Amino acid sequence: MKKTLIALALAFVLAVSVFAISACGKEQPSDTDKDAVTVLASVSDVYKDVTGKDFPMAGLFVRADVLEEAPGLVADVDASIKASAEAFNDSTSAVAAKAEKINGFSLKAKVIESAASKMNVGYKSAADSKSDVVTLLGNIGTAAPDDLFATVTESASTYAPSDASYTLRAPDGAPVLALADMWGNSFTQEGADSTVNMSYSVIAESNVLQNMTSGEADFIVAPINVGANVHNGFKGDKMQYDYKLVNVTSWGVVYFTTNNDKYSPRDEFAEGREGALEFLKQFDGDTVSTIGLAAIPGKTAEYLFKQAGANVTLSGSDATVIQQSYVKGDSMTAVFAEPAITATNIATKK
Repeated sequence: MKKTLIALALAFVLAVSVFAISACGKEQPSDTDKDAVTVLASVSDVYKDVTGKDFPMAGLFVRADVLEEAPGLVADVDASIKASAEAFNDSTSAVAAKAEKINGFSLKAKVIESAASKMNVGYKSAADSKSDVVTLLGNIGTAAPDDLFATVTESASTYAPSDASYTLRAPDGAPVLALADMWGNSFTQEGADSTVNMSYSVIAESNVLQNMTSGEADFIVAPINVGANVHNGFKGDKMQYDYKLVNVTSWGVVYFTTNNDKYSPRDEFAEGREGALEFLKQFDGDTVSTIGLAAIPGKTAEYLFKQAGANVTLSGSDATVIQQSYVKGDSMTAVFAEPAITATNIATKK
C-alpha cells in the first residue's frame, strides 16, 4: 500500500500546479504604456463556446468520514463559503483588504481588486455543478462517478462529535478568495453551547495532494481533477482516504495570452462555437506555453485545440518563467492565469 501511495503521489504531482501564482518579479519595467501581457481570450469563455458548459476549476472537498460523522458542520461550512463568495463579488474592496491579512496568503489587495472580475469567483453546490464537472473531467480524461459529489443536508440531525477539531486548508492564490470573508470563522450547532474548533491554513499548491493522500485535511480547496483522482484512487484501493466534492468556487482563472501581434483576440471572430474554433485555429503549427501542462489548464487547452483541428505544440512552463518572459519583453504566447496577468501588467507600468 505504501509503495502504491508514493507512486500515485508522484504521478499526481504534475496535476496540481495551477493556482499558486503571486506577484511579479523584480526585472526593470518597460516605459511603454502597452500591457506587457495581451489577453486574447478567457479559456473559460472559449471552452463554453465550444462545449456549451461552464469551466469548473476548483472547489471544496471534504474527507468522506468527516461528511459521515459531522454532516451538520459540513452544511454550515458550505453555507459559509457560499456567503463568503457572494461577499467577495459584492464587497470586493473590503474582502480584498481582509484577504491580504490572512496568514500565509501572498496576494495584495490592490492586485485582488484589479483582477477580481477576471478570476470568476462564484459558488455552486456539488449538485448544481455536477453536469459541468462531469463534462470537464470527461474532456480531460478523468472519471467522475456519482459518488464523487457530496450530499449536503442542511437539516442534518447530527452536527459534529463533541469536542471535535477540524482542519480547513486552501492553496495560496485565487482559491483562497472565495473563502476570505469566512476565513477564521468558528462553528456552533444551533442551541448548543460548545464551538467546533476549526483550524485554517493557507498551503502551497504543491502540497494539496499530500494533504489529501495523508488525510491531514478535513476540508480542502483543490483542483477538480486532483480531488477526482484521489476519490477514484480510493475506490480502486490505491488511496487510504476518500474525498467528496462539496462545492465549486473557481470558474476559470486561465487565459490565452501573448505579446505577439500575429494573433487576433477572440472578439474579432464570430460568436458561438464556430467563431471559437476559428480563434483556436490561428495557433495551428505554433508552440504555446502553458501552466499546469498535466493539470486542468494544459489538458483543457489540448482538448480545445484538438476540437479545432489545430496542430499546436503545448510546452509546459512554470508560471514564474512565463511571467518573467513577459516582464522582459521576450516573445511569449501562453495559457496563463489571473491574478498573475494583472500583477505583471501593473508592475511593468510602475
